Amino acid sequence: MIELRTSTEAERERFFASFREELLPYEEESLAGLGLTWESLRELFETSGQVRSVVSNGKVAGFVWIERQPSAIHVQSMVLFPEFRGQGIGRAVFRALEDEFRGEAESIGIGTLRSNAQAISYYEHHGFVPSEVEGSPGFINYKRRIPPAGHSPQRVTFSSTGGHPR
Repeated sequence: MIELRTSTEAERERFFASFREELLPYEEESLAGLGLTWESLRELFETSGQVRSVVSNGKVAGFVWIERQPSAIHVQSMVLFPEFRGQGIGRAVFRALEDEFRGEAESIGIGTLRSNAQAISYYEHHGFVPSEVEGSPGFINYKRRIPPAGHSPQRVTFSSTGGHPR
């Protein structure tokens, strides 16, 4: 069981530092693909969406940065600390977001670098499908429909006209 709660200022700082560390192997490719610098990314981080602390058994296991879009919730980034990985926490975070936004959003989206095979495998394994909506160069966007209460996520395709499921 996990809890998603609004992060404190200190936790937000810890998240940004962890996010930057996780991105380090992909730094040049990521920032260039997004047309950002660390400074402009930091400004976006401060002004866009919200950061939630992922709490598991009373301990902060990581963070998720989400942004509300017209018909979707977009996960800007999720960082789980290494000692909490492989325990189903990432899957629980997506389910918690689905439960929270069911009826308000149609889908959950997330993007990753096309070169990040581990992330791509994870998203596809958990029912996310590539979106036809183009991402920034070098990135691929994934979406998963938020299922009705009591149903498992379904694999669906999305059209490029507004991101609605087909």
